[in-house]
Amino acid sequence: MNYLAISKERLRMRIQPCHLCNLINDLSKAHITVVEQMCFASVRHLKVFNIPTYFGLWLLKNYDHKTNTFNMGTRVVNITRELFRDVMGIPMGSTQVSKMKRMNLDSRILMLNEIPFCEAL
Repeated sequence: MNYLAISKERLRMRIQPCHLCNLINDLSKAHITVVEQMCFASVRHLKVFNIPTYFGLWLLKNYDHKTNTFNMGTRVVNITRELFRDVMGIPMGSTQVSKMKRMNLDSRILMLNEIPFCEAL
């Protein structure tokens, strides 16, 4: 994959990272407890409120999804789950995360009744 220099071309974002930060800041005490029990306490300190859209596009253009590599121009970096964990500070356990089918709002509300920690909310 050839290296592409940064340009003023921009990426159109549907949602800014500030919305995720605001959601995290608005977690209830019960949710915070569950997040900490899952060893994701560091997520509470996430403070990314915007990403320059030309920088995001540059990242995308220089990432090869087939080989999981990022071309930085002077070298190519292998993007592994261990590297991602180390950079993001996210725990890497043995729990498998499976993709869920898309649900509508009614299904999500009904599902909340089945989650044990929601009783404390």
